[in-house]
Amino acid sequence: METVKTLNNLLSRNYDAEKGFQLVAEKTKNPVLKNYFEKNSRMHNKFGHELKQEITHLGGKIDKGTSLEGDLHRGWLSVKAAVAGNTDEALIEECERGQTTALEDYQSAVDELKSNPLSSKLATHKAEIVDVVNELKTLELTA
Repeated sequence: METVKTLNNLLSRNYDAEKGFQLVAEKTKNPVLKNYFEKNSRMHNKFGHELKQEITHLGGKIDKGTSLEGDLHRGWLSVKAAVAGNTDEALIEECERGQTTALEDYQSAVDELKSNPLSSKLATHKAEIVDVVNELKTLELTA
């Protein structure tokens, strides 16, 4: 079940993003950014639930938890933010980096499953992540 494996990879990526955005929401002192990060955490939570439904529908086993790569990224984010004085710019940069990686994973999944009806749902997720990456780039310029 290669499709289930692909969806579980995206599920882990969404767990990573959800937890990452929660972490930066806790670290920022800017209430506008806090709300923005929390909104993106909820978006990835929603994507995760949608992916779990698809995995279950396909009769697959749902992988629980974050990826080692995501855990390391969040650890690095904490260290970098502490060294940088928890600046919003550092937090935004790391969010952008994480979302760019998620975008790459989604693009691979869309390409891999292009003849599968799930491809349109994944493309919708990907489009929303593209919006987040663009927003983060704009935020980075103003931080």
